Amino acid sequence: MSTSQTTGSITFTLFDPKTHVHLLPSFVQIHIDCITHSHTVASFLPPLDRDALTTYWTSKVDEVRAGKRDIILALAPGTDGDGDDGVLAGYVMLADHRVQAAPTAGVEKLLVSLDFRRRGVARKLIVKLEEIAWSKGLTSLVLDTEEGSTAELIYLRFGYTAFGKIPNHAISPKDGSKKTLTYFYKHLEDGRLEA
Repeated sequence: MSTSQTTGSITFTLFDPKTHVHLLPSFVQIHIDCITHSHTVASFLPPLDRDALTTYWTSKVDEVRAGKRDIILALAPGTDGDGDDGVLAGYVMLADHRVQAAPTAGVEKLLVSLDFRRRGVARKLIVKLEEIAWSKGLTSLVLDTEEGSTAELIYLRFGYTAFGKIPNHAISPKDGSKKTLTYFYKHLEDGRLEA
């Protein structure tokens, strides 16, 4: 399995703590933008504390180092001012929840920069995530997202199956209302998403 793949001018690659840690401020900014502009239910509520989000993402990098998580990056040409890897266009995480009897992983935080939406970035991130999961023997993927959200429709288009809902389980960053979460799964033996 190749760790990097280029589609158009955007490169999809695995986060490497040695070479990509300078992108943490971009992770935080995309996360903030998705919450404040798109009102994505994504673990934090306004008013957002940049330090708290930085701590969150630092903990995810620690999990990458420990081998319990992969972060797939979409890098567009350009410079973020701190490195020459490119501009972070989006990301998604694969959390290894494997136990001996269940080769399962979680799909978490599929977030795309407002500047790179409607370019197929989300789809290509999931293609890469499924490729990585498959190569690691993680054949069952699970995730949750807000009912009625764009993400819910996207996951259905990507071949994920909704299997349940928890009403009033999350809080909207837009207005503080309670939101229902929809849970999805996908068995990669049944087919993987193609670019």
